[in-house]
Amino acid sequence: LQEGLPACSRTLSSYLYISPFYGEDGLLFINAGTIWRSNDGGDRWESVLRISDWYPNAAVSKLVIPPFRSSGNLTLFTRAYFWYPLGLVHPMMHSDDNGNTWRIYQICDESLAYCRNWNRLYYFTNEPDTWFVARHEGFVDLEADILRWSGGQSFTTVWHETGAYRLSISSDYANDHLLYASLAPASQALNTSFIRSYDGGDTWEDGAGGGLCPGEAADLRFSPDFASDHSIFAQQFGSLFKSVDGGITWRYIYPADGAVCQSPGSLDAVREYQLSPHYAADQTLYLTAGASPPNGARLLVSTDGGASWQNVLE
Repeated sequence: LQEGLPACSRTLSSYLYISPFYGEDGLLFINAGTIWRSNDGGDRWESVLRISDWYPNAAVSKLVIPPFRSSGNLTLFTRAYFWYPLGLVHPMMHSDDNGNTWRIYQICDESLAYCRNWNRLYYFTNEPDTWFVARHEGFVDLEADILRWSGGQSFTTVWHETGAYRLSISSDYANDHLLYASLAPASQALNTSFIRSYDGGDTWEDGAGGGLCPGEAADLRFSPDFASDHSIFAQQFGSLFKSVDGGITWRYIYPADGAVCQSPGSLDAVREYQLSPHYAADQTLYLTAGASPPNGARLLVSTDGGASWQNVLE
């Protein structure tokens, strides 16, 4: 147990968040009901947001750290949960000084509808004060759309035909305004479950063309240096694809004998993948494949952009 952290809870989940600029600032955060911060890579910790001091019986959800800094400081967002007579409210909490001070980021309309009906799918861009909320119909959340906040006083609805349960936003969004959305259910107008916008959501097109399956959503990862290498990876049907032209065309990179719209065998199906933070320089990415842990799962690494793979753990 590091200095300053509370005793470990047997029931409360804790999540670790790493600064996008960790090599320069050494900042780590833990959300365990209270948000804790370390300024020295985890040697010492201090609490920076104890939401129960603001509202009784309140909690906070995941922390989001947008990939930009202001005056050398990180901007942080987290959603608070607290109860009022008509139900559960989800205001956004905001800090622009590494978590030293916080304020409520007022985004609700007068009826608090946006606060009541949010799920957890909110996505920040590297364009300051521009972010998105994806909502799809569920047992609690009966809204279905994609909303954009661009520094005004209200949201702009940029997609409303059906709901979206995942967005993937370009790491160079401030310049290219590129984003993808996985829909639920599929769009009848565009005949796809996977859509793309080049103008921040003002217009949309089929994003699955050029090698992906239009009937299936995709989990995308943009290269950290997307502005230069135009590389994107997509997981679909348990297989991994790569594009080097910004998503115009795609090719298989795992498994080697995969086929579009066909799931590989259980031993080869991709479960999760991640790119190295220095992908542009080291061309390294990781994936887990196979059955659920601890039985049958494998960890693989590629150091050549997905051209070949080696088992690290099996």
